Amino acid sequence: MKSKFLLIILFVVATKNVIAQSNAPIKEQAIVGKVFYKFQYIPDTTKPNYLLQEDLELDFGKTASSFTSYSKKMRDSAIQKNIRKQIAANPTTSYNDVQSLLSSFNYSSQEVIYTISDPQNKIFTGQQVANSFYLVKDTAKKIDWKILDSTKTIQGNICQKATGESHGRLYTAWFCSDIPYSFGPRKLSGLPGMILEAYDQKHEVVYIFNNLESNISNEKIGVPKNATEATYKEYNKLYNAFKKDPATFWNNSASSGKIKFVTGVNAASGKPVGKDNKTSNTNSNPIDLK
Repeated sequence: MKSKFLLIILFVVATKNVIAQSNAPIKEQAIVGKVFYKFQYIPDTTKPNYLLQEDLELDFGKTASSFTSYSKKMRDSAIQKNIRKQIAANPTTSYNDVQSLLSSFNYSSQEVIYTISDPQNKIFTGQQVANSFYLVKDTAKKIDWKILDSTKTIQGNICQKATGESHGRLYTAWFCSDIPYSFGPRKLSGLPGMILEAYDQKHEVVYIFNNLESNISNEKIGVPKNATEATYKEYNKLYNAFKKDPATFWNNSASSGKIKFVTGVNAASGKPVGKDNKTSNTNSNPIDLK
């Protein structure tokens, strides 16, 4: 009975909101450049000296960007290669076996954040549960940036200061108008130039510019073809159901005949959208406070 209930949840969301590629909110487009950041984050306010650090990657095109963990992408790539090698050596590998492999490799969840450069500055969070990819629109208001006169140079790039609130945090951002794309790290965007550095008022969330790559060839931004639009409520309902019975979700995907991976997104387990993935034992300080 429980399995039937979970399958009903999957069916209702999938059949209602599967995205036709022609109507996808993020149009597939060539990557113009990549910005890499050093990320510093205090996930637990009771442990202010516990600092998580990670390399992050922002891929951007003419009208859209995708943001994810470069560090995790490299780890996941190695894990996926290892798992595919083991599956090739044993074609009878079951989905339960794959789950065990993913668990043994500590293959944890991660989000991909897409931003569309339009008047509404739409933001979507991409998240995978088993073989299904869900796209959840961010419902927060567009950041009301206040651009200031202060300037500074970051690795030869002249940047201007701006402040604005995003999801309950007041951020300072340094953007470069010589890089004429209105993107930035995670959900920070909408300025007349690329955000190269940003930090919140308490310096609990910090993005530091590392480098820019502009000679990109044969790489594109776009959502997976199996993407399904979901609301926060729908996605979190799916995620909670998945946690209770992951085998049902994997077995429901068995008809595909193979394991699908989406770069930078965990295929073993989803997580509540909007809740940051990087935790110590507790996460009393999520990046999105509201």
